[in-house]
Amino acid sequence: MRKRFYILFLLMLLSAFPASATHFMGGEIIWECLPNGNFRFIMRVYRECYSTGGGPAATYGNTEFLTGPYGNITMNLYPNAIQGKKDMSPVCHPQSTPHYACELPVSAGMAPNLGATQEWTYTSDQSHPNGVTLNGVPPASGWTFFWDGCCRNSAANYNGQPNWYLRAVMYPYNGQNTYPCFDNSPRFLARPNAALPVGYPFTYNHNGADWDRDSLAFEFAPSFTGAGAQVPYISPYTYNNPLPGPTVNPQNVAATIDPNTGEISFTSFTQGAYITVTKVTAYRCGIKIAEVFREIQVALLPSLVVNYPLTNMVANFPPDVVLQLPTGGPTILFDTVWAGELIQYGLTALDTLPPYQLAPSGAL
Repeated sequence: MRKRFYILFLLMLLSAFPASATHFMGGEIIWECLPNGNFRFIMRVYRECYSTGGGPAATYGNTEFLTGPYGNITMNLYPNAIQGKKDMSPVCHPQSTPHYACELPVSAGMAPNLGATQEWTYTSDQSHPNGVTLNGVPPASGWTFFWDGCCRNSAANYNGQPNWYLRAVMYPYNGQNTYPCFDNSPRFLARPNAALPVGYPFTYNHNGADWDRDSLAFEFAPSFTGAGAQVPYISPYTYNNPLPGPTVNPQNVAATIDPNTGEISFTSFTQGAYITVTKVTAYRCGIKIAEVFREIQVALLPSLVVNYPLTNMVANFPPDVVLQLPTGGPTILFDTVWAGELIQYGLTALDTLPPYQLAPSGAL
């Protein structure tokens, strides 16, 4: 009888802890100001789809808890447990191998850190259909909303598989009470790129925006394992030097971020998976009002991955973008726009396979 009690007690202890090894790759937390004065919270989480053994990775739950100044906020997959999960893996040419996608069967032999990534979207809609009421004035250090757990996917710029800590910070503004709400946090309009080829100059923008037309500033930020605890970065990597630079390979160009536009630029000939965090800070009349952090693990992959019939292995060069300009027209476009105005330009990209240069034998 005593042995049964011990076994039952052990099972109860095990069931009290959430599953680990969820292959966390990043995410972000934002909020919206509703017409009734309450807040709507949105959390996007990025998940690596395959584990080390080639099988599917563990998953997040359909319900998670966002911790804030008034306790936990229940977050549910939006709009439901099926549609709340989206494959954001890179779209491959039908004739290329291998493919990177989350819907592939395990028998396809997928391995981690190759770019097969899912986006899981949670909102506070189901638990708070009228929004979340925040009544008070944040302190000077701000109110931090966070979601944490175990464990991260492995990466080349930190040790082990430490815990994660997603966060966003709401700051005070002229002593104004947060109820009724008066601010929408900044957000990122573009999905992050989780897989990139090595060997080419690369520029990317998360497209930070703010519905209230607050001023925005961008910078790299630390990745956390908990409040105030940075992940154990491996030298020469740091939070503001997250990708392979010239100290790793003289051909590499270190990553930089434009503080005004958020554009990230780098060139890497070094493969691997690297965690990055981009912070966007919103200012209103010169006063810091909000910080949103987007974390994403980037997989830098070989560029020679195309298997085209009859030509064996060929180099996968980037597409050529053709500007549709009048004959003899300028190569630089100038325009005047106002904040909040929609800007659209058409671009045509040509991406063909043959007749490209054959890769050297054994290059892969």
